[in-house]
Amino acid sequence: MSGATTEATGRTDPPAILPLIVENLPIDDLALYPHCVTWDLEWREGKNSKPGNWTKVPKNPRTGRNAKSNDPATWGAVDDVLGLYDRFGYVVAKDDPFCFLDLDNAIDLLTGNPKPWAQTIIDRFPHGYWERSTTGSGVKGLIRATPPKNMIVPIGDGKIEIFSWGKFTALTGHRLEGARR
Repeated sequence: MSGATTEATGRTDPPAILPLIVENLPIDDLALYPHCVTWDLEWREGKNSKPGNWTKVPKNPRTGRNAKSNDPATWGAVDDVLGLYDRFGYVVAKDDPFCFLDLDNAIDLLTGNPKPWAQTIIDRFPHGYWERSTTGSGVKGLIRATPPKNMIVPIGDGKIEIFSWGKFTALTGHRLEGARR
């Protein structure tokens, strides 16, 4: 995630993010679990000669302080976030039935459609909720499944992150055409 670079500091402008479309979120599924957060973009300085970058940081919707993906006391209900914040996130945990699939670099920016390798994954889970990521270049899926472990797998010219506990994801409501609600 990066924008124009400021020469003196190496810091880039924050990336453009898609606005939240609340009515497209799978609220009926998520409302059953108080795993909701809001989030903010924060600049992280680089380490070990790597450049800095913008990262999404989950926020406790009741306090505005940082939330932790392993601390349910820092999460809230759907109503703690929606209507109060313009960014919505969800923390998958061991007490919910969900798995998130995060397909990075999955959208062909010329056509606006998922790349063939990403479409193959989307097609394998037709009952999942699929949307564009916050920057519009990736795809996220909410699936009822419990993989044996969280993992990151390179695929095509991108990667897929699979996680079912201990991770937060930012949601946009920018549903893919034909995706369920």
